Amino acid sequence: MNLPYNHTIYPNYLGHRTQKEASISWESSLFPALVQTNCYKYLMFFACTILVPKCDVNTSQRIPPCR
Repeated sequence: MNLPYNHTIYPNYLGHRTQKEASISWESSLFPALVQTNCYKYLMFFACTILVPKCDVNTSQRIPPCR
């Protein structure tokens, strides 16, 4: 998924310290199965923002997924 931002920060909301850790977690988690149910059109975006959080370049802080 192409996210609408270019700056991310770790650790993410699940405690992963790198993008590689987050990627491995995604592959073994329930997120792919949930996304395939199509029960919520923003689920993929929500899951991605938990794993690859947006970073506010002015404060160097994570921006929560629902903001």
